[in-house]
Amino acid sequence: MRKWVMVLVMVAFMGLAFGAGNVDAGRGPAPNSGDGIPDGPGWPVPGPFGPFGD
Repeated sequence: MRKWVMVLVMVAFMGLAFGAGNVDAGRGPAPNSGDGIPDGPGWPVPGPFGPFGD
């Protein structure tokens, strides 16, 4: 009995893990890319530096 419960728990866990993986994979590649590599976090590029280089 205990063996069957463990088997059912493992099957349920694996099903949830594969389901979460499919949701994550469904987003596709990053915008503005042709290779599927993410373009970065999207933070703004630093602007012009001040008179003291800061």
